Formats: sequence, C-alpha cells, structure tokens
Amino acid sequence: MVERILLPVDDSPRSNAAVEHALSVYPDASFVLLHVVDPRDWVSTDEYGEVYYAAETKDAVVEEADDLLATAREQVAAADRPVETVRAFGQPAKEIVAYARENDVDAVVMGSHGRTGLDRLLLGSVAETVVRRSPVPVTVVR
Repeated sequence: MVERILLPVDDSPRSNAAVEHALSVYPDASFVLLHVVDPRDWVSTDEYGEVYYAAETKDAVVEEADDLLATAREQVAAADRPVETVRAFGQPAKEIVAYARENDVDAVVMGSHGRTGLDRLLLGSVAETVVRRSPVPVTVVR
C-alpha cells in the first residue's frame, strides 16, 4: 500500500498537474512537498571568471521557494490530506533521489518539464534522472 508520496514541486503547470494527479490516485496517502533550490540560480561569475553570489538574490530565491511550498501546501491541505514541506539546496535530481532514498517514501510523483532538443542535451531532464536513479516507483505527469 502506498502511504507516503514525495511530490517535488516547482512553479510549472506540470508540477501543479502532478499534485492534482497524486491527490486523485492516492486518496489515502500523506504527502511530502519538496522544492529544491538550485544554487546555480544565484551564483554567477564576472567577466574574469571570479565566482560570486549576491546574498539578496539568494534571499529572494529562498523566499520564492517558501512561497511556492506554501501555495502547494494549501492545495494539498484543501483536499484534507496530511502534508509536510521540505526545502532543500542542490541539484534538483540529486536532491529528489537522495530524499527518496533517505526518507520513508513509497513513491515519487512529479511533473515533467518537456525539454527537447538542445535544452535537453545541455541541461538534461530532472524527471529522467529521477526515474533512472530513484529507489521507489516514479510517476511523471505531462
């Protein structure tokens, strides 16, 4: 029986669709909403290749992540389901797989970004990596 679902969330429509899908498919489950803040979103280099980051940018990204988690939490709570939220830092696919491996979850339900062509070649697919490396079943919602 599937009792605890990991729902990696971002601000995409496909992520919202994944939450709705999980709520309908797993009516008796509890949910863990996970948002991964990628440090590459606030770390930059200057024209000389020096690495730096702006604390204000990091703070804004973290605040945006917390707002996103709060919105997703309301969506799950409105369906009267047990829910917890987790904010992690790192590369999204690695953090999702690590959370699934290190915590008691029965499945992962996530949206796809639908990258194609050069974007997919250069950036890879978070969902594809999670599917390949997850220790639990993964459902990808398009």
